[in-house]
Amino acid sequence: LGRIESAFIREKRFTADAAHELKTPLAIIRTNLDVIKMMESPDAADYRETVTVVQKQIERMSQLVDNLFSVYSMNGYQIDETVYADKIAEEALSEQTEKAERRHIKIERSLTPCRIKANPVMLKHAVSNLIDNAIKYNEEGGCIALSVREDNRTCIITVQDTGIGISQAGAEHIFDPFYREDKSRSRQMGGAGLGLSIVKNIVEQHGGTVEYQPNAPKGSIFILKIPLIET
Repeated sequence: LGRIESAFIREKRFTADAAHELKTPLAIIRTNLDVIKMMESPDAADYRETVTVVQKQIERMSQLVDNLFSVYSMNGYQIDETVYADKIAEEALSEQTEKAERRHIKIERSLTPCRIKANPVMLKHAVSNLIDNAIKYNEEGGCIALSVREDNRTCIITVQDTGIGISQAGAEHIFDPFYREDKSRSRQMGGAGLGLSIVKNIVEQHGGTVEYQPNAPKGSIFILKIPLIET
């Protein structure tokens, strides 16, 4: 009964948080539309500004809805392909190289072949989320290090950055749905706090684990561990 009650409370909190995240951009859209309606003779610049705000908030809601669908559809996919984790990590990184270059972020990689049983689409989604965060919350001209290696019959994927890092208190909650350490900064960057929760769900579906460590002198390290295929 205790476990059922805890699950119900988590579900109720998740629903409330999702509703709040959707309500905020809707309120911004409504306010901007009300403002332009009250203007006696808005000019083209006023309309352009309003359209820009509305478009930004719609994109924010679309991203949130996509993430919500990801959270609730994750238990239905097959994990039955033999893949090389280093190839998947390389693909995820190459898709975001241009984004890193725009912020002059240096990329280091050390990719050793690791054969695992996985769903390549979902695993790539998890690694991409970590790389995206490493870019988004990094400093201009910072560094990202991506590594894939084998240790003790385990494939270890590590994403390391020199960004703003996470406090000791925040590190205990970063994999909780909708948790954001700096809410104002996350909202400015379009984050709703679901990315790391999705990563954790995907990795656990693959029989693995994900953990966070601080990076000295600053930044974050995320470590994914997935069992190798037994030979």
